[in-house]
Amino acid sequence: MTSISAPSFRLAVESVIRYRGKVLLTKRAEGIDVAPGVWNVPAGKVKLLEITADAAKRETLEEVGFAVNIVHFLEERTALIQSKGEPSYRNIFTYLTEAVEKEPKVVLNGEHSEYKWVSSEELDNTEFNSLLPKLKEIIRCVLKNEG
Repeated sequence: MTSISAPSFRLAVESVIRYRGKVLLTKRAEGIDVAPGVWNVPAGKVKLLEITADAAKRETLEEVGFAVNIVHFLEERTALIQSKGEPSYRNIFTYLTEAVEKEPKVVLNGEHSEYKWVSSEELDNTEFNSLLPKLKEIIRCVLKNEG
């Protein structure tokens, strides 16, 4: 009898940080297991019994070194995440956030190799081809409706 393993499935959050008409993108480091070399917004897994909005704030602080406030919930979606091991599914809660500080200073942790504040027009640069199309759509909508 052949056994079939169930795919991994976890809750995750994304923090779309809006600042001066741009959104912060971070590039995943090449040496990590999940999505190496991929551009994304600050994101991560939700801990057991953690509220998703709190997870978005925690992950942002851990990954880019500054605190954010939740502006509002943007969407929930399921995505297939590629990793060096088995692919896994994430139920992702995406939040629009803004820095608590007037001049946020990005300090990356070891999960990321670089960052950029990006305008809607810059999303079309080939450098950001690894950004998921749905996330690009969300970012464009956020920047279009700013103000």
